[in-house]
Amino acid sequence: ILQTFVTLPLQHIRYNEEERWKAIRNFVMAPITEEIVFRGCMVPPLLQCLNDMRADNNDDIDSIRTDNHAIVCWIAPLFFGVAHIHHGLIQARHGIPMSRVVLMTIFQFTYTTLFGCYTVYALLRTSNLPCVIASHVYCNWRGLPDFAFWDPHTAIYKYRIYLMVIHIVGLVGFIAGFYFLGFDSGNEDGSTLLASKLR
Repeated sequence: ILQTFVTLPLQHIRYNEEERWKAIRNFVMAPITEEIVFRGCMVPPLLQCLNDMRADNNDDIDSIRTDNHAIVCWIAPLFFGVAHIHHGLIQARHGIPMSRVVLMTIFQFTYTTLFGCYTVYALLRTSNLPCVIASHVYCNWRGLPDFAFWDPHTAIYKYRIYLMVIHIVGLVGFIAGFYFLGFDSGNEDGSTLLASKLR
C-alpha cells in the first residue's frame, strides 16, 4: 500500500521535471491560493452580508446563524466551480470534441462545487484555514475515486465487491457525518470567530 500511494508517485515526480511543476501547482500553490481566495476571503463577507440583511427581521439569532451557514455553504462554492471552467477551453484548444468538452466541464464544475461546499462547511465548523488547505492538498493528491477494480484485467478484480462495499460505506459515513454533526454545535458563532481570525 505504501509503495502504491507514496513511493511510486514520488519517484515519478522526482525524475520528471514537468510532473514536478504540476505537483507544486496541484499540492502547494492551488490549495493555498484557492482556499485563501474562495474560502478565507469570500466566506466571512458573505456571512456578514447575510447576517446584516436578516438582522432587521428580529428573527431568532440561532436560526439565522444556522440558515446563513447553510446558504453560504451552497453559494460560495459556485464561484469556485466557475473558476474551473477554463479547463474546458484548454481541452477545446487541444482538439477534443466539443460534446466531450461540455460533459467534462459540467462534471468538473459539479465536483469542484461539491468539494467547495465541503470546504466551506469545514471552515465554518473549525474556523481553521490551514486545516481546510490540508484537506484540499489531500483531495488533490487522492483525486476522484478510482473504479479500475471493475476491469477484469486488473489484479484486484477478484476483490471488486469488497472494494465497492468499502466505497459505499465510506460515502455513507461521510454523508452521515454531516447529518449528525449539523451546523448548530452550540459553540461560538463560526462566522464571528472566523472573521476575527482572518482579520
